[in-house]
Amino acid sequence: MIFDLHVHSKHGSNDSNMTITQLASEAKLIGLDGLALVEHDKPWDLNELERLSQKHGVVFIPAREVQTEVGHITAFGLGNDSWNISKIEHLRDEVNKCGGYLVSAHPFRYLNDTSKIRRSFLLEDPTNRPASAEEASAYNVFKFVDAIEVFNAQNDSNENIMGWETAKILNKPMIGGSDVHRKGQLGNGTTFFYEKIDGLKTFMAALKRGRFYPSTGLKTGKLRRYPESERVNA
Repeated sequence: MIFDLHVHSKHGSNDSNMTITQLASEAKLIGLDGLALVEHDKPWDLNELERLSQKHGVVFIPAREVQTEVGHITAFGLGNDSWNISKIEHLRDEVNKCGGYLVSAHPFRYLNDTSKIRRSFLLEDPTNRPASAEEASAYNVFKFVDAIEVFNAQNDSNENIMGWETAKILNKPMIGGSDVHRKGQLGNGTTFFYEKIDGLKTFMAALKRGRFYPSTGLKTGKLRRYPESERVNA
C-alpha cells in the first residue's frame, strides 16, 4: 500500500489550505491508499477521522508534527491528551508508555542555507553544520527517534540525501512524505508498505515491523524506492 506520511490539513494546521475532501479527491486521483495528517496546531477526534476514512475510501492516520529543541518530530500513536508535549525526552517517554512511534522530520532542511533568515531546523547554531553524514549521525535527535524522514518533497536533493546517508549509518528505518500544504503537492513523496493497512491499529503495527520503504514517482506512474531514483554522491 502507498501512503503519504507528511500531510497538513486546514483542520489541524494553520499554514495549510487543504480540506479533507480535497485531500481525499487528490489521493484517489493519483493512487494513494492513505495519508498521515501530521498536524501542527489541533488534533483530530479519532472517531471523526475513522468516519471520514470510511466516507472517502482513503485511510487517514492521525499524527502530530512537534517542534522540539532538536528539530521537528513526527509523532504517531499519541493520544490527544499528549498534544502539549514539546520536549524530546518527554515525548520519548510518552511514546514508550503508549506504544507510539517517532520520526525525525526533514532533519537537514536548510542545511546549506547560511542566511540569518532561514536556519536549519535541526541545528540551534546555524553556523555549526555537519560536514558529513558520519558527523550528523552523532546528533542528539537521532538517539530519540525510531525512524528518519529521508525523502521530503519540500527539501532539496542534498538535504534528502544527507538524511538517507545518516539513516543508513544508524540503521534506522526510513520514510518519505510530501509535506503537503497546498493543492498539487500530495504524493510527491511517499512510503510503500508491504502489508494491508485499514486504520490506525494496522498502521502502527506495520510501522513497528519496519516493512516499508521511502518511494517517489507515484504521480508519473513509475513508483520506485528512494534513492534509486536519485543520484547519490560518492
